[in-house]
Amino acid sequence: MKIFAAAVLVLACAYGALLLFARLFAERIIFPAPPASYSDDGDIIYLGLPGGGKAAALWIPAKDSKVCAIYSHGNGEDLGEIRPLLEEYARRGISVFAYDYPGYGLSSGKPSIKGLEESSEAAYRYVSEELGFEDSDIAVVGYSLGSAAACEIASRHPGIRCAVIIGGFSKAVKAVLPVNIIPWEMLDNSSKISQFKFPALFMHGRRDMVVPFRNALENYKAAPRGLGRLAEFPDRGHYGLPDSPKYWEEAVGFILSGGRPNRNDKR
Repeated sequence: MKIFAAAVLVLACAYGALLLFARLFAERIIFPAPPASYSDDGDIIYLGLPGGGKAAALWIPAKDSKVCAIYSHGNGEDLGEIRPLLEEYARRGISVFAYDYPGYGLSSGKPSIKGLEESSEAAYRYVSEELGFEDSDIAVVGYSLGSAAACEIASRHPGIRCAVIIGGFSKAVKAVLPVNIIPWEMLDNSSKISQFKFPALFMHGRRDMVVPFRNALENYKAAPRGLGRLAEFPDRGHYGLPDSPKYWEEAVGFILSGGRPNRNDKR
């Protein structure tokens, strides 16, 4: 009995230490902001944030396009690194607005979940109020960490056109573990997805070792019936999905059509 009690005590202490570690260092792990890869050549837009901070942003319009995608990038990149990707979206007929989270690129401040949420909302406001896009013409696209930003915008503005989640996690912890062992909410995408009122496309590499494929399945299953579409990439991991023609076929087709209805949803 004493051995059992001691084992329980050890496990409880270990779990407590894990929770303390998560509280203190989770944001540092989630946001490994790289040094800025670009400079301001006159085309950078600065979005005002609560508290006086600024988020750097980039607007790349597509000729004769009536649809705008708000693109939220991953945790190890910034506007400079994703610019070729953004330009390809525009070349394919989708205007795109992208931004850096606080502490990334030329944005001020330190990386944090709060900063991600505030900068994503600032991006939406700019597209809506300054660029004049109606919600029905606004799509959100989020890659990896950016899936949380995309889901945040979507949860605040249920009238948007559609969402495209690429290599996204269901919950931040599940990017690492198969179960959520943290007893508080931290970047809970699947709960927000369950409330979507618009079509959502989930694109994910089957060989993803950073955000395992099970996350895509959980997000897809969380989407309201008939609104989710799952696009699997059997030979791809977390990176390089845009190198596949299927990426563009799925993402561009989905956004321009306003989200293909999923008539094969058997859930």
